[in-house]
Amino acid sequence: MSRAFFNFLLFIICIDFASASCIPNQGIFFYTGTWKEAIAEAKAQNKIIFVDVYTSWCIPCKKMAKNVFTNDTVGDFYNNHFINFKVNAEIGEGIKIASRYGVSVYPSFLYIDPANDSIFLIRSAGSRNKNEFLALGNEALSKSKTAYARDVEPSKKGNDLLVNFAKNNDWISYSQEAIGYLTSQPQKSMDEINFIAWAFYQNISDTSSLQKIEVVTESIAKLGRPDYYFLDTHAAILFKLGRKEEALKAAKLAIQKAKDTDEDHTSTTDLVKKIKAMN
Repeated sequence: MSRAFFNFLLFIICIDFASASCIPNQGIFFYTGTWKEAIAEAKAQNKIIFVDVYTSWCIPCKKMAKNVFTNDTVGDFYNNHFINFKVNAEIGEGIKIASRYGVSVYPSFLYIDPANDSIFLIRSAGSRNKNEFLALGNEALSKSKTAYARDVEPSKKGNDLLVNFAKNNDWISYSQEAIGYLTSQPQKSMDEINFIAWAFYQNISDTSSLQKIEVVTESIAKLGRPDYYFLDTHAAILFKLGRKEEALKAAKLAIQKAKDTDEDHTSTTDLVKKIKAMN
C-alpha cells in the first residue's frame, strides 16, 4: 500500500467516525444557542453551566480566550463537565445576563446550576492561569446539591438583594446591604468580597461607605493570601478615598503580585499614574 493511499484512507476514517484521536483538541467548546437553550441543554445533560462574561475592550478577557480557553487540558475538563456559554456584557443577551447576576468586573466567570439559575454557585472575576481556572471548575463541581443548600442558601437573600440593587442602580441601598451582608456572614470567598468591593469603587462615592469596605479589604490583604485582582481593588479604593501614600503602596504591591503570577497589570499601572497626580 502506498503512503499516499494510506493517508487517504486515514483521512476517510477520521471523517467517517469523527475520531477524537484524529481531531485535535481545540480547547473549550462554547454553546452557540440562546441562554434559554443553554439552560435546557444543561438540564438535559445534568451539567452545570459555565458562563464567561466578557467585553470587547477587556485585555484580561482576551488573554483568557487566547491562553487558557484554548488549552487542551482545560478544554477536556470543561467540555466534559459543563455546558460552556460566553456573552459580551455590552451586546444582546449579554446585557441582560450581566445585569441579572450583578456583573460589573471583566472577565467574570459564573457557575450556575440550571435547576436554580436565579443565583450562582460560584462567581469569580479576573483572569486566571490554567491551574487556577481548573481549580474554579473543580470547586463548582464539588458543590453537590447538599453542599449547595448548606453553603449558598444562607446568603441567598443577601445575594439577591445586591443583584437587584445593582440592576436598579440603587447604590445607596447596595452599599448598606453589602456591608451588612459581609459583616454578618463573614465566611465569604475572596472573589465574592473582591466583586462587591469593586462595585463600591466603580459606583459609590460616599466616604463612610468606602471607608467601611476598605476595612474589609484591608483585613483580607493583611491576613489572607490576596491575588493580584484583590490587591488592585484595595489600591483603587484607597485612591478613591484620597489616601495617596497608602494607595501607591497597595498599587505597587498589586503590580509585583501580577509580575509574580504573569498577569496583565496595565490597569494598575494606569492607576499608579492617577495616584501620583493626586495633590
